Amino acid sequence: MTYSGGRALKVEVLSRAVSLWIRRAVSLVLRLLRSVGKFSKRNPLGAVGLGIIFGLVVIAAVGPFVAPYDPFQIGAAPKQASVSWCAPPLTWPWDCWDDNVLGGDHLGRDVLSRILHGAWISLLVGVAASIAGTLAGGLLGITGGYWGGKL
Repeated sequence: MTYSGGRALKVEVLSRAVSLWIRRAVSLVLRLLRSVGKFSKRNPLGAVGLGIIFGLVVIAAVGPFVAPYDPFQIGAAPKQASVSWCAPPLTWPWDCWDDNVLGGDHLGRDVLSRILHGAWISLLVGVAASIAGTLAGGLLGITGGYWGGKL
């Protein structure tokens, strides 16, 4: 075997490592799917609830990236109606905008884009609160365990 330089060796090692990680990821996904299948057979109503929550989290996670318009831009939709016609209270969601699925508010902002952006913010706040609670509880537990009692 001839030595062809360090670059070829690095590429070979990297390709083997990547293929190993891909195999491990596929194995993990298959194990997860098997356990979800077992769970859905044992508890079908729980599986439906899990599917709904998973769907909502996915929508909240990708919402700002698939939103049709900027949620903060006034008059963001292509058809801008007059302010008097779109003044609240609205009787139907499509009174202001014909091109928007959920309509627009009295300032011309797309309601669907605002809901998707709000869901993203709610998801981030929930994750941040969970992390903060876990860290605070862990810190109190470690401190209480070190001093041997309740704080």
